[in-house]
Amino acid sequence: MARPKTPPNEQLSHCIMLRLTQTQYDLIRTLADYMKIPLAECCRRLITHGKIELKYSISADIPEVREVARLMANATGNLNQIAKYFNTGGIRSKEVTEKINEAIEVIFSARSLLEKISESGYGDLKTFCK
Repeated sequence: MARPKTPPNEQLSHCIMLRLTQTQYDLIRTLADYMKIPLAECCRRLITHGKIELKYSISADIPEVREVARLMANATGNLNQIAKYFNTGGIRSKEVTEKINEAIEVIFSARSLLEKISESGYGDLKTFCK
């Protein structure tokens, strides 16, 4: 008697490539050997039964976002230097106050730039924060 046909919605038609560290590979290989099943079947079972947490990230090379990241890195670096200055006994002066105000202005300008990006058709940034 012939093997019954697999329903179309249950056919394995998608291929996923996966890179593992040696330790991760050894753990899955050991599990597959213990269960006496092929490695691919072991991975499929782990994924479909929720034993493996799939993590993914979406990255886009958008010049505006790169610029915001640069501005934020500069601002946080400046604020860290100011905090270090105060934590080591530095006194508050007009120059230090100006530096703090400059860093705050950069943060607010970066925020407004992010709002413009979210409105310009790149999608809703709240979607990626969930």
